[in-house]
Amino acid sequence: MCGIAGFHLPGDAGDREGVLAAMLSRLTRRGPDSSGTFRAGDAFLGHRRLSIVDLSPQGNQPMLNETGDVALVCNGELYDYHGLRDGLAARGHRFVSQSDSEVILHLYEEKGIDCVAELRGMFAFAILDARRGQIHLARDRFGVKPLYWTLADGRFAFASELRALLACPFVAREIDLSALSRYLCFYYVPAPLSMLRGVRALEPGHVLTFEAGRAETRAYWRATDFLDPAAPEAGFSRERFLDELDALLADSVRIHLNADVPVGAFLSGGVDSSGIVAYMSRVVPSARTFCLTHEDPLYDERVWAARVARHCGTEHEEVRVHAGQRFDVELLDFLVEVYGEPFASPSAIAVHSVIQAMKGRVKCVLSGDGADELFAGYDDYARIARIQQLQRALPPGLARRLRGASRLLRFPGGARVQRAIERAQWSLSDFVCAEKGYFSFAEQSSLLSEDVLARLDLEQESLYLRDKLALRDERPSFENLYRFMVLQQLTDYMLTKTDRASMGHSVEVRVPYVDHVLFEHLCRAPASAKFDPANPKPLLKRVLERHLPHDVLYRPKQGFAIPLESFLGDAFWPHLASLLHDGGAAELFDVASVERRVAALRGGKLDADRRLRAMYEIWIVAVLLHWKRHVLDAA
Repeated sequence: MCGIAGFHLPGDAGDREGVLAAMLSRLTRRGPDSSGTFRAGDAFLGHRRLSIVDLSPQGNQPMLNETGDVALVCNGELYDYHGLRDGLAARGHRFVSQSDSEVILHLYEEKGIDCVAELRGMFAFAILDARRGQIHLARDRFGVKPLYWTLADGRFAFASELRALLACPFVAREIDLSALSRYLCFYYVPAPLSMLRGVRALEPGHVLTFEAGRAETRAYWRATDFLDPAAPEAGFSRERFLDELDALLADSVRIHLNADVPVGAFLSGGVDSSGIVAYMSRVVPSARTFCLTHEDPLYDERVWAARVARHCGTEHEEVRVHAGQRFDVELLDFLVEVYGEPFASPSAIAVHSVIQAMKGRVKCVLSGDGADELFAGYDDYARIARIQQLQRALPPGLARRLRGASRLLRFPGGARVQRAIERAQWSLSDFVCAEKGYFSFAEQSSLLSEDVLARLDLEQESLYLRDKLALRDERPSFENLYRFMVLQQLTDYMLTKTDRASMGHSVEVRVPYVDHVLFEHLCRAPASAKFDPANPKPLLKRVLERHLPHDVLYRPKQGFAIPLESFLGDAFWPHLASLLHDGGAAELFDVASVERRVAALRGGKLDADRRLRAMYEIWIVAVLLHWKRHVLDAA
């Protein structure tokens, strides 16, 4: 796993070597082991390496083909690439390394950028083809590895992180207002937007070709091709499906173990990590596993992790995370640097603490991330079921009439009835913004500054999910929620968090559940097998019953986060005040509105649920303003 950067700039653009060096310096955490550059005319490539496969200098990048006119820089890992390599060698290609990345280079010589369809793994790469005057970018099917790009007046640049692109003098230091609005709703920026105007994330499963001052993107794989239509019930054999799923899970974990450094695994004792370890232990006797312990029993799972470790025969280690960790500005500096744009999930702090505690123990680790999204594991499905029950009881026409007669509901308990009537009219977007989001698009009208509101169409922003998820209808159904989990939350939230937190400490995290072969198989299951609001992840649990104790699989789920309010403590509030009184805050927000929210929270005027939500909302604002000060304005 590494960091990549590059550009095509005309000769009058100044010190281009210096620009590339500055870009690479901002990617050092992603690749501390070596760096390299390549130039062909006005095109430049750069690479920072974290050595995992083929640790020799022959594995360094950029890599060149035999004639030196095609160059590659790659971030990520290919799995099960040996068959491709053997075939290429048999057809006369000469390899100079044992690196998985070199396979891409030679496969490109045969098939052009369409070669990406044959790759299995997590990757983001760039190929400079000097023969054709082209630069190609490609990103893996689920976007495990990040890649951003920009094009302005024929000047083209790309990088693994936004901070690297800010080293390019032509990149605008301006906030994308649509990205701002969506960040305020979800506390992360959904692709293809980035927080920088004019900079885009290359979408998962897409390639980009830059040639003669123009860039074109296209999909080589779409998750929606497998989500539509729904799998039929007729002819479905659950046991045969589970047999096949068992084999695919075992195979995915096996190929994710390919490395020339020791590979460990996170083990919380929950379903997802325990499943990875169960399969891993069949391939690696005495595999190394790591459990994070916590002083607060609400967040501590060491007993369950130890039980799974004994069951699987792993070499188990407990790594302590202190409950007393508190906010400091240096930590926030680190987080906004590593993420490159605002990312305000409190669990990002927890993941940072985990990786930081593990650094030096292993360089590569397997994680159970992605299982909740791909196997339908969140309790949101139970919430959807309740909304469906409500909508059956209150058809749309009746709900509208009752809502119009809200004056009749002024009695004890009337507010709760009113909320039920509103939920009876929810679309999927309404559900997602309420249950998975914070500042709704409607609420933003009282939060944002007048200048921002004059340039932002909040009504249009509220409709973006319909297009992003390619919804056929907007019902709050299990199938539509699953689309949200796969097409937005998996990539833009879960995998972003995993990648940035791990690479911030130069540790490679691999995610065996996030495998397109496995996903395509899952999509063959009908809804009745895939979704069970009373029993999350039914298919995964059923297959893991073959490998793990029943009580491990069916115990209540524990979240992986931090108690945000106690973490922030007293030190946070003076820093927030300084951010709000910075001139840049008023450019984005109605500062008085934010201060009223702070006063309500600190004045003890909110009940427990509203207090927790208000704390998250204030943290969302603080992370954005700190990013603006520390990253954007300082660039």
